[in-house]
Amino acid sequence: FFEQTQDFLSRHKGRPLLSASMRSLIILSGVIAALVPVLAATPLSALQRPHTPSHQQFGSRSLRACPRGGRLLATVPVWQVRSPELAFADELREQMVNYVTENWNRASAGFKGMWANWGKVRDINKRLKEGGEMSYEEFRILQRDRTDTGKLIRMVAVYAVQPSILPYYLIFWPGCLPSTFDLPKHVAKGHLNLVANRVQGVLTAMMDLDTEANSDKDPKAAATSGGVKALVTAALAARSWKAAVATADNWLLYNSTETREKKQTRRADLSGVPGPMVKGAAIATNAGFSWLPGFLLKFGIRSHLEEVVAADTKLQELGGAKAVPSLTDADLIEVCLARGIGHPSWPRKQLEAGANTWLAETAAADKLIPKGTSPDMAVCPFRLRLALMGMHAVESARTLPSAELSRQLYVGDARLAPGF
Repeated sequence: FFEQTQDFLSRHKGRPLLSASMRSLIILSGVIAALVPVLAATPLSALQRPHTPSHQQFGSRSLRACPRGGRLLATVPVWQVRSPELAFADELREQMVNYVTENWNRASAGFKGMWANWGKVRDINKRLKEGGEMSYEEFRILQRDRTDTGKLIRMVAVYAVQPSILPYYLIFWPGCLPSTFDLPKHVAKGHLNLVANRVQGVLTAMMDLDTEANSDKDPKAAATSGGVKALVTAALAARSWKAAVATADNWLLYNSTETREKKQTRRADLSGVPGPMVKGAAIATNAGFSWLPGFLLKFGIRSHLEEVVAADTKLQELGGAKAVPSLTDADLIEVCLARGIGHPSWPRKQLEAGANTWLAETAAADKLIPKGTSPDMAVCPFRLRLALMGMHAVESARTLPSAELSRQLYVGDARLAPGF
């Protein structure tokens, strides 16, 4: 074709249009253009498969029967090695496919789960109106439904205000998704993060409190932090949980008579809690980003405490310690981890013992009131649980070796991941 084209152009122009180097370049371009579709249709993973001869191999050489005279010829197996760029592209493509597939399955399971939960909630509410009862598992379904519905409403609100913000909202705040969107691996990772955040919250609160107490910028705030630091030190040195919680007995009490007369419902009141303690509690309960202002972190802590109080009340109604053995494994792990107790790897009997200890501690709240206190005063259930959660978080930190404490302080639950 090129020869005919050149002859044609030579006859009309009197000289060759293309030089030898240009003809070679055009031919090479045509060959590459013809090979591109073939390479695109061939999976890159095929390039890393070595060519293994069908004959028997011995070390680095192999023997093959030759049809001529029955002689044996020594051959060397041929290996095809792909470049690092192709290996990276193949791995990247595989990761993208897995990412899209996993998120599609997650979204599908999440919406189906929410639809199924709404049906369960309707059945439970209908039975309750007819005078029926519900189990603790059904109670938790109602609690999770309220939380998940609130998260879904916030997602819709973010999308309505500015659709372009929604992807960043989902990326930088993974907890904004309803619980039905969590795959088993996300649930397991969330449990481990709660354990790590528990210790991280304790260490962060203690260090920040010590920093404020030794600060010269605000003498009044330093004096307040110094007093709180003394109470925390006394609680850490206490020999029993009652003695530890009793160090904050004045903060635990409230006027119950006044609340009843005003026909008010006691709510989680975190007034008077120092900033470092609020920050540590927010980290330990996964109630929000620790860099947020304290008044914003208190919203998440209040919500967590209200859920814990409601769940404890339901367990006491079902028989307290007698109801613990009937809990499912998932509910039992949630009961313990939400209160700063135990580890998901604990055996069931140990988790049950931790849950029973918590119920016994909350049931003995009246014994924490000092003698001579006005009968109008009562122990605030929300502040009591916040103090107990702090005590159990400290207990978890004490069980870790010193090297693990340092690691938790600086990197949290992060682990060294080998590879790229």
